[in-house]
Amino acid sequence: MIDLYMFMTANSWRASIALEELEFPFAVKWINLRERENMKPEFLAKNPLGRVPMIEDSDGPDGTPVSVYTSPAILLYAAEKAGGLLPPGGNARAVALEWLMFAVTDLGMAFDFRFRYETLLPRRGDTPDPYAIADTGALVERYMTRAEQHLGESEYFAGAYSIADIAVIPFVAGPRAEPAFLDPYPNVRRWADQVAARPAVQRGFRTIEL
Repeated sequence: MIDLYMFMTANSWRASIALEELEFPFAVKWINLRERENMKPEFLAKNPLGRVPMIEDSDGPDGTPVSVYTSPAILLYAAEKAGGLLPPGGNARAVALEWLMFAVTDLGMAFDFRFRYETLLPRRGDTPDPYAIADTGALVERYMTRAEQHLGESEYFAGAYSIADIAVIPFVAGPRAEPAFLDPYPNVRRWADQVAARPAVQRGFRTIEL
């Protein structure tokens, strides 16, 4: 059995979607970041960084319990344990890993910083930084343009549906998506509509009442 510690964030939804797609039995343990539940001693004892998502698998690959933190590590762990959503080797695996890392280190980080500068800091009362907003917005556009180009040539990021697609979808679809954001990117919209229609993806976009 897997316990998934998560909140309503794109990184957490990566983990819940992957576990749904790979048909792992799991229980969601909500960690309310707004209430700083991630900084409570009982959670810090599990993850000293106080971040989500994190999983605890009572039946790890060697038969003993294991915990895994960060969304890319969870995606790789789940795919390798289940033997799905990631090619086992060769060029196809290299391509899937390249697009997974694009989602994590490029596109995902750009979205995170744009959200921080455009939404979180002004909401907190800080004065918006025009340079930071313009810079992160340009990065998002740059990476989305690359995704648009690639998805005009490929049905999914790695050819076949994989954890690379799961790593991207929470940033462009789901509960926090901006409806008009994909208007300049028709190929990404085609891909996003296709992925978001998957039952496991819909189940993975879990939310709670706040």
